[in-house]
Amino acid sequence: DNDYTYILTNYHVMNYYPRSSSGQTFIGAELKVCVGWLYGCGGSFTGNYDTSGNLTNLTYDGYEIEMEYVGGSQKADIAVLRVPTSDILAKNTQAKAVETAAEYYVGETAIAVGNPEDMGISVTEGIISVDNEFVALSIGGETDYYRSIRIDTSIYSGSSGGALFNKNGKLIGITNSGMSSDENVNWAIPIGIVKGAADNIISQVKGGATDIVKVKKVLLGITVESQNSAYHYNATTGYGNIEEEVSIKTIVEGSIAEGLGLAVGDVIKTIQIADTTWQISRYFEIGDALYTARLGDTITITYERAGVENTASFTVTELSEQK
Repeated sequence: DNDYTYILTNYHVMNYYPRSSSGQTFIGAELKVCVGWLYGCGGSFTGNYDTSGNLTNLTYDGYEIEMEYVGGSQKADIAVLRVPTSDILAKNTQAKAVETAAEYYVGETAIAVGNPEDMGISVTEGIISVDNEFVALSIGGETDYYRSIRIDTSIYSGSSGGALFNKNGKLIGITNSGMSSDENVNWAIPIGIVKGAADNIISQVKGGATDIVKVKKVLLGITVESQNSAYHYNATTGYGNIEEEVSIKTIVEGSIAEGLGLAVGDVIKTIQIADTTWQISRYFEIGDALYTARLGDTITITYERAGVENTASFTVTELSEQK
């Protein structure tokens, strides 16, 4: 916006701190203030490690920009920082906001920008290998499964938090992990999660939140499963997508879903949140859609039961904080 520029990186980046010249330690608490550099505008600093392994006597090169960490999500591995836009433009008047892609496809060009091995900003190119899979990652000693895009674009330690672009320069993900034994098997957080989590956090900050915030989502109280999955080619785009029916597998007692009269076996067709309608053709699109729900929004679910389409609506009165 006119006052602030918001900057995205990984949650795990903002929760690690260099404790020695040879490694990093998870500190378990976010860093409220840090510094960063625009590409092409400096990027160096000097300092000393004391006897406890703390980096002290930091001196920067004059190009640094102080940034405030405003919120993040361990579950999404997304963190959001902000800086006065005037501070950005003072370093480079050509700086502009990133453009996000609406979709991404297997076989599409995937260009990663990062700081591999702390050797300076560089670019690598590959393709999207798998459009959706879950990868086990350990953050702060806790292992969880993260929905990811698999890419054969080379990334290394230090690339975390970097942008993943398509050939048109639009953001399709944030790189966050890789397989150490194979440099061509790496992963990125898909744009649906990136944008959903970031916008969720930013909306809270713009709403007046002063403490570091977490993602807040509405919980329907369902688990879902996929059936009748098939690949569909689109001659217009030159790519294709997997499409599937998404049906309700379980319903939590006392949940919103139970109150709406939804039942196991119902096929979710669309979810409308405020004025935006999501066509549900993959199971994960439900979770991506719910990132966008805010207090007071009306949510309408269209579902099919025994060949008949029905709708159910409710108003969001409570949001749950996501770790």
